[in-house]
Amino acid sequence: MNTSDNNCLIGLKLSKDERPDAYKIQRHRSNRYLYISASGFLKYFETMPQKTKAYAVTWEEKDKMLVVDLKS
Repeated sequence: MNTSDNNCLIGLKLSKDERPDAYKIQRHRSNRYLYISASGFLKYFETMPQKTKAYAVTWEEKDKMLVVDLKS
């Protein structure tokens, strides 16, 4: 996981390995979208929203990672 303080971006690299610092990508029961629960990460960096929130995510081909925009 990578962060960018000034741009409010979080980068998530995909891995097939089960690691203690990994976040599982889950498919919603409607099968229309995926989600990641990273509340521990958000609490640590004091960016925990008051209620459940969805953020815009893009795929960064150059670095092979998902990028979450916390400003979205």
